[in-house]
Amino acid sequence: MNVSVNGCQIHYSTGGREPKADEPVILLIHGAGMDSTVWQLQTRWLAFKGYRVIALDLPGHGRSKGKILRNIASMADWVASFLNAVGISGCTVVGHSMGGLVGLEFVSRYPGYVRSIGLLGVSTRMVVHPDLLKAAKKNKKIASALICDWGYSARLHIGGNPTIGAWAIEGGRRIIERASPGVLASDLLACDSYKDAEKAARNISCKTLFLLGRDDKMVSKKQLEPLSEAIKGSKVLVLEEAGHMMMFEAPVLTNKALLRIV
Repeated sequence: MNVSVNGCQIHYSTGGREPKADEPVILLIHGAGMDSTVWQLQTRWLAFKGYRVIALDLPGHGRSKGKILRNIASMADWVASFLNAVGISGCTVVGHSMGGLVGLEFVSRYPGYVRSIGLLGVSTRMVVHPDLLKAAKKNKKIASALICDWGYSARLHIGGNPTIGAWAIEGGRRIIERASPGVLASDLLACDSYKDAEKAARNISCKTLFLLGRDDKMVSKKQLEPLSEAIKGSKVLVLEEAGHMMMFEAPVLTNKALLRIV
């Protein structure tokens, strides 16, 4: 589906089912260089569980038009504009990686919109290696290879994909590589530059769940602790045999975990 936000056409997915007006809303925000298709194993499943699912493409990502947003704060403000455009006043926000930072900042700034929040693969600081930033700025394919090599657990490197017939690692690379030039580099720089995660967390009081892959090479439980401790009553769930891309690696566990907060 499409909606106009600040004069630009924005695309979002709904899970293939016409939602009902009184259904709880789940907003899904993708990570750096990606788009709404990273939630393909969540959208339909959640939609047919009776939820109104909205997996958006941020501006300049996927099938959304408009200029890419250069920092986490502007993305968070844009999410408020998006929800106003689609007529949503209350929802559960779920964000992965960069999308988790956006969700964190959004909830801190606009608490009235949010009933609960799920943060996947997020830490206090998401520092990006200079070599990865350099490759992304030059739009080299090695950037997507590095992200997916580190983003998936060892199990996915040797087989055992839970989705029959799919190649998760190569699928992740293709999602990143189809992004327009400059998108990945801009997103990675936004993550690297964001230093307000703890500050934002201290402003959050809604029901909060952190999801972490046991084999996540990008985010560790220790790196997550300052955020989880800053949000009173938040829960941390570690998914076995999953890395940073837990939505693909452990979709059933991820989906069931999200039901805890919606």
